[in-house]
Amino acid sequence: MNSETVLAVLSSSFLTALLTSVASVLIQTYLRKIDYEDEYYKQVIGKRLKVYEFIEKQIALLKSSVLDNDKQMYHTIFAFSEKEYYEFQQNLFASVSNNMWISDETSRRLIKLNLLLLNIGKDCEFEGLKEVGKAHYKEIALLRDEIEKLYRKDMLELHKVRPFLERRASSEPVFQSVDEVFGPDSIEGSAKILFKLWD
Repeated sequence: MNSETVLAVLSSSFLTALLTSVASVLIQTYLRKIDYEDEYYKQVIGKRLKVYEFIEKQIALLKSSVLDNDKQMYHTIFAFSEKEYYEFQQNLFASVSNNMWISDETSRRLIKLNLLLLNIGKDCEFEGLKEVGKAHYKEIALLRDEIEKLYRKDMLELHKVRPFLERRASSEPVFQSVDEVFGPDSIEGSAKILFKLWD
């Protein structure tokens, strides 16, 4: 073999080895990036699932009702003891306070339900809670149905992490002052309810 052929073969082998090494490094870097994103998405989905578990429990509790002697319905949360009623509200509050991990629509409905229950608690003494539950039965049932439909819709899209995060990044925060929720003269009543949640 002449020296030019040997040089061509060696340079070709060297170039092939170099290109193979560069390609291998690029592929490994790309695969590590994908693994990192996959792990990140698993973390986000895990956080979201925890919040949706709270929501699922609240939906289940609001699905059972009691027919009273006067033939009026009320949800069983109004038949519980005062302690159990406020435990229900604490769990609902946990869902609302972690709303950054759920869809905007679901968050708005949970906030609406939370505010309704806070107002119910503010408007009566605990002994009259069952009667207030009867008065608000339909409103609570409709809200529960809306939340359940949104829950199902969210479960279908739970794996779509990037679109969810993009929507959350551009969404407007939901905020209501105490005056908007309870009226300007009821700070004492709302504080009483909020403190009961943490007893």
